[in-house]
Amino acid sequence: PHVVRKIEEYTTKDQRKTMIAYSLGNFVSNQPWTPNKLGMLLYLKFKDNEDQKAFGLTDIKYIPLWTIRTIEKDSTAKFRIYPVWDDKKIPAEAKNIIDKQLGNEKRINSEQEATTYLKK
Repeated sequence: PHVVRKIEEYTTKDQRKTMIAYSLGNFVSNQPWTPNKLGMLLYLKFKDNEDQKAFGLTDIKYIPLWTIRTIEKDSTAKFRIYPVWDDKKIPAEAKNIIDKQLGNEKRINSEQEATTYLKK
């Protein structure tokens, strides 16, 4: 749908727990509306089961991303994608989308936190 949608835990019919990310939004978009400029980078961690015949999801985290489009002197468009470490640098509407759709429980809030999480 070109916009960020929620991540939720889902229990299958055979009682296995998993996660569903309904939409990661846009990574790059020429659409000018605030919801379409927002995306997310999703990190999934998996672990082999003891019998090594299967693996399971052990953790999920996300970083919100914000796209900025500028027009250069030669009239070409340049797109820059930034992690949202500070909500004050994005429009209030974008912050509200992050809060409503994703919450803060699984959010990575700083470059240092991202580096630490990825090293685990």
